[in-house]
Amino acid sequence: MEVAVPYRDPTGNPYNSRIIATTQLDSARVSQLTDFAQAIWFALDQQMLPSPGDRKALEEALRAWTGKELLEL
Repeated sequence: MEVAVPYRDPTGNPYNSRIIATTQLDSARVSQLTDFAQAIWFALDQQMLPSPGDRKALEEALRAWTGKELLEL
């Protein structure tokens, strides 16, 4: 399992992520997951995606963008 946790760095960038995983990940996988998470944080901030509070609408929007094979909520 991997989880992306958002954080603000000292420069104030609101789209940074730390990846927390239950297994060891190679740097390429961490980079891929970080980029994906930053895109999600940006899309949420810019209101390109529904609020996470509306789980069903967010799930549908993410599936439309990525496909069921990539994202199972």
